[in-house]
Amino acid sequence: MKYLLEVCLVSIALSVGGMMPVAAQYDPTIPVLRKGISVELPRTTSAVSLPEADKVDALVLTIKCDGSAYLGTNAISIAELPEKLNDALSVRAEQTLFLKADAHAPYASLISVLDSLHRAGIEGVTLLTARSGASTSGALVPPSGLPMRIVAPRAGSRSTELY
Repeated sequence: MKYLLEVCLVSIALSVGGMMPVAAQYDPTIPVLRKGISVELPRTTSAVSLPEADKVDALVLTIKCDGSAYLGTNAISIAELPEKLNDALSVRAEQTLFLKADAHAPYASLISVLDSLHRAGIEGVTLLTARSGASTSGALVPPSGLPMRIVAPRAGSRSTELY
């Protein structure tokens, strides 16, 4: 009987103190911090809000300032990127790829990645950016970015000529 009383008191204390199991406290309106590779995003003023980039199943390709690439949280070489992306996108309903490049990443690394994406047949990419302007320190801000398309110049086009 003594142990039953202790169990009841602990249960009451946990429920009153807000220490219920996570499943009982889940609120879909509260953003969840997800695993990822941390980079300093370039700042833009025309980015749009992209809450879908924060979903657990979002496909995020990260380029760090040293030029290294990560698919999700796994390191990946630029050479194997087209094959891995085709595999990852073939089993997904959502075909969006989010590219998170460090503001100080070498331009050549970013171009190599975009070229690999083009070779993989991926046309739609969203560049994740940070919003310019004041933000409250410590506040969770939804991701923002710039949707773009990767296209090749048409044969006979003057777009590849220098002016």
